[in-house]
Amino acid sequence: MKEYYVMFRSMTSAMGAAEKLAEVGLHLKPRGAPEVLRREGCGFCLVLQEGQFRAVREMLRYCRYERLYVLEKGHMKELALS
Repeated sequence: MKEYYVMFRSMTSAMGAAEKLAEVGLHLKPRGAPEVLRREGCGFCLVLQEGQFRAVREMLRYCRYERLYVLEKGHMKELALS
């Protein structure tokens, strides 16, 4: 199963995105980013499972995240929502 990491530079940004997602019933808690992603300059993230990501993909375009990654079969890959 894929996991999606929506990355933020600040906890405030991550919390703001979590509040927007809570409005549509997706309750996520911001957490520290995995070390491999922290090297990219983002210290906080929201983690979504594949089904959750599909449900809020369009809404994520309006959140001010820095980067988006997918973890699949042990490999992290950056994604673009376009």
